Amino acid sequence: MTTVEVPQQMAARTRWLALVVLVLAAFMTTLDDFIVFVAEPALQRELHMDAAGLQWVIAGYVLAYGVLVVTGGRLGDIYGRKRLFLYGVWGFTLTSFLCGIAPDTLVLIIARILEGITAALMFPQVFSLLKVTFPEKEQGIALGIIGAVLGAAAIGGQLLGGLLLGANIGGLGWRPIFFVNVPIGLLAALAAPFLLRESRSTTATRVDGPGVLLATGTLFLLAFPLVEGREMGWPWWTLLCLVACLPAGWLFLRYEQRRTQMLGSPLLDLSLFRNTVFTRSILILLLETALGSAFFFILALYLQSGHHFSPFEAGLAFTPMAIAYTVGSLATSRLTPKLGTRILHLGILIAALGTVVTFVVVSMTTKPTLLTMLPLAILGFGNALVATPLPGFILTVAGDDAAGAASGSISTAQQVGPALGIAVIGVIFFSLLGEQHYTTAFSITMLCYILGICMLQIALALGLPRLLHEQA
Repeated sequence: MTTVEVPQQMAARTRWLALVVLVLAAFMTTLDDFIVFVAEPALQRELHMDAAGLQWVIAGYVLAYGVLVVTGGRLGDIYGRKRLFLYGVWGFTLTSFLCGIAPDTLVLIIARILEGITAALMFPQVFSLLKVTFPEKEQGIALGIIGAVLGAAAIGGQLLGGLLLGANIGGLGWRPIFFVNVPIGLLAALAAPFLLRESRSTTATRVDGPGVLLATGTLFLLAFPLVEGREMGWPWWTLLCLVACLPAGWLFLRYEQRRTQMLGSPLLDLSLFRNTVFTRSILILLLETALGSAFFFILALYLQSGHHFSPFEAGLAFTPMAIAYTVGSLATSRLTPKLGTRILHLGILIAALGTVVTFVVVSMTTKPTLLTMLPLAILGFGNALVATPLPGFILTVAGDDAAGAASGSISTAQQVGPALGIAVIGVIFFSLLGEQHYTTAFSITMLCYILGICMLQIALALGLPRLLHEQA
C-alpha cells in the first residue's frame, strides 16, 4: 500500500472548509459525465453533428479520464497531491470554458478529451487529500458527504442540463452546460491554496509512461472503429483496428508484467488479477458502468429527437430512475451485511426485470410520457444494488496492502466502461434507426444490450459467495 506523508492535523473548521473544496471538484467531474446527455439533440442540430461525432463528445471525455486516472494518482504521489489538484482544477475550468465556446464538432471533441485529461489529474487527489486532512474517526463522515454529493451530481445533471437548455440563457443554447463549471472551478481553485495542505508519498514511485501509451493505444484501436465504423460503412481499416487491438492488449499485459518484475510501479497491478473474485468483480463493475452511461445516451435521443421532448421534460424522465438509484444506494448499507455478495445477484435480477417491464410498456406506447418512464425506476434500483457495494467488495478482496492498486483498477473500470458502452450501444441503436422508428430502435436496443449485460453479470457473479468464503 502506498505510504502517505501525513501533514500536521488541521483545525476542525479548516478541515471542513477544505472538504467543501474537495466536494466542489468531485461534483464537477461527475456532473460533466451526466449533464451532456440532455444536450445531445441540441449539439446535433447546432453543430451539424453526425452520430459518430456525438458519441465522441461523450466517450472522448470518459475515455481520456479512464485511461489516465491511475497515472494522475501516481503523479500526485510523486509531485504533490495539492499541486496536482490545483493543476487539475485550473485545467478543468479552462477546458470547460473551451467546450462552451467551441465553434464546431472537432474543437468540441478535442476540448472534451482535454477536459477528461484534467479530470484525471484532479479527481484522484480528492480521496488522497481527504485521508491526510481528516483523522480516521472523521473520514467515514467525510466520505459519506462526498458520496452523497456524487449521487446528487448524477441525479441533478439531467435536470440542470434541461433547465439551462430550456432557459436558453442569452441565446447560448447548449453552451451553458459547460460554462456552469467555470464559477465552481474558480471558487475551488482560489480557495484550495489556503485550505489544503501538501502531501506526498514517502515511497519512491515512477510513472509508467509506456504503459499509459500502450493502454491508450489498445483502447483507441477498440473504441475508434466502433464509433466511426458504421458511419463510414465499415471500411477495411476499421476491421483491421478491431483485430489489432488484441495483440496490442497482449503487448500491454506483457509489458506490465515485465515492468512489475524489473522496475515496479506498473500502470496495472496484474498480481491482483490472479485473484478470481477480484477479476470477476472488476468485470462486473466495468459492465455496470457500460450499462448506465450507454443507456442514458440512447434514452436522451429517443425522447428528444424521436418524440420531441423538451430538454427539461427529458431531464424529468430521468428522475424516477435517478431517485430509485439513490434509494437503492442508501438501502445497501442495511442489505449488504445481511446478503453479502448475494446482493449483486438480487440487483442484477431486479435490473433485468426493470428492462423487460420498460420494454413492454414502451413497445405498447405510441408516444412516451413521463408516466411510461416510471418502470425505469426498477432498473435504477437494481443498478444501485450492484454498483454501490461492488467497490467495497473489490477493496476487501484486494486487502490493505493492495488497496491503492485496487482503487486505481476501480477508477479505470468506472471510466473505460462508459466509453466502450457508448461505442457498442451506438453501433446497435444507429444501425436499427436506419430501418426502424425511434421507438422500435430504442426498445430493441435496450432489450438486447441491457439484458445481454445482465446475463454476463449473472454468469460472472455465480459462485462469488463460495469463492469469497474460501479466501476468508
